Amino acid sequence: MEALEDQTVFVPMHQKEGEEAYPARLPKDRDGLFAGLNPETTLLTKTLARHRAIKSADEVDCLRLANQISGDAHVAAWMHCAANAGDVFEYEIEAIFAAETARHGLRHLGYPTIAGSGRNAATLHYEKNDARCFADDLVLVDAGAEFKGYTADITRTFPSGGKFEARRAAIYEAVLDVQNSSIKEMTPNTQYRLVQELAKKRTAQLLIDLGLVNGNAEDATNVGIVSLFMPHALGHLLGLQVRIARFPNHDTLFAECPE
Repeated sequence: MEALEDQTVFVPMHQKEGEEAYPARLPKDRDGLFAGLNPETTLLTKTLARHRAIKSADEVDCLRLANQISGDAHVAAWMHCAANAGDVFEYEIEAIFAAETARHGLRHLGYPTIAGSGRNAATLHYEKNDARCFADDLVLVDAGAEFKGYTADITRTFPSGGKFEARRAAIYEAVLDVQNSSIKEMTPNTQYRLVQELAKKRTAQLLIDLGLVNGNAEDATNVGIVSLFMPHALGHLLGLQVRIARFPNHDTLFAECPE
């Protein structure tokens, strides 16, 4: 089969965590099949992103199961930490999560588990998981298991000793408030951009109410102060990868979820 001069060959883009995207390499062309072809590196990626954003009912079921079991495993890790306050290491939390998901048949994780206590919880993509969790620490766990390749991605912060002190509880409740209000806004034919902007303004107002930010919510949002507390914005799509694809654009409309 011979390629015709000036035909276009569509090349996907690859991107590793924290690196710029780059086009995939063409196969070794010993016979000159790709000579004279025009590589196109954006259209295929955008087309795949658009189609992978829409899930079938079976795909949604896979994601629901992965998230249900992963959520239960998070709770198991919290309970272990609270029951052994001050005598737990981060790797124990990692191990309990993996064991609990494996016990339910999910033997593979979507990404390396992050279990950071104290100051480690503030380190982006912390993976050492080797420190002791002291009784007064907050512990951040970012972990998700896969079912048939479809992965969960759940991040939660909890008190190592089992109970929040008042200030930390107030911040936790503020984050939970933004999450729950955003979920309510995600209705069919609603723009993702709108939900994200509402989440930012709500975050700003709650930070002001807590005395952590001065001024008004609109100004705090417009000048980017909220991004210091919410650097990755509202979220990302899930699927066969932990970040299956970027939203095709911020005007993307939420569709009805298949039952």
